[in-house]
Amino acid sequence: MGVRDLFRTLYGPDLVNTAKEAPGYHSRISEDAGVEPGEAVVVDASPLVIAWAREAGAMGVLVSAQGTGPVIPSLAVLPVFLASL
Repeated sequence: MGVRDLFRTLYGPDLVNTAKEAPGYHSRISEDAGVEPGEAVVVDASPLVIAWAREAGAMGVLVSAQGTGPVIPSLAVLPVFLASL
């Protein structure tokens, strides 16, 4: 999809010792990466995960055919979306 170079680190639960399905997951990633939540963009296909990311202060981008807030249809359009910010 041509998006791997957009990510410095691909985080998983093993890197922050927190389940992805937990509200604190994105806060832990921000801490580990040394990035303020307001500087982060979280991309996920789960509306619940996006809601948690937004609650943590990050921009949440939903990968879906529909939804509220920033929504992209696939990761393939992520570079164009980020360039438009």
